[in-house]
Amino acid sequence: GKVGKTPLGILPMLDEECITTGGSSEGWCSKMQRAYGSHRHFEVVKLRQNNFVVHHFAGPVEYTSKSFVEKNRDALGADLV
Repeated sequence: GKVGKTPLGILPMLDEECITTGGSSEGWCSKMQRAYGSHRHFEVVKLRQNNFVVHHFAGPVEYTSKSFVEKNRDALGADLV
């Protein structure tokens, strides 16, 4: 990416990963880590590969990237029909 360019949000990044040939949950998690690794509201769970934490107002929530990619692919596919 370009220096100083604002990264996409995590959901637009998810859409992009789902329409990319060879896109995967690992790829999405890796891109989020590069874009948000130093952000105070995001962290990667080192002991559980491809899991990440978003620090919401109400507290931290751990997510599994695999379920996001699978569900989003299904939703994007349904939109194309």
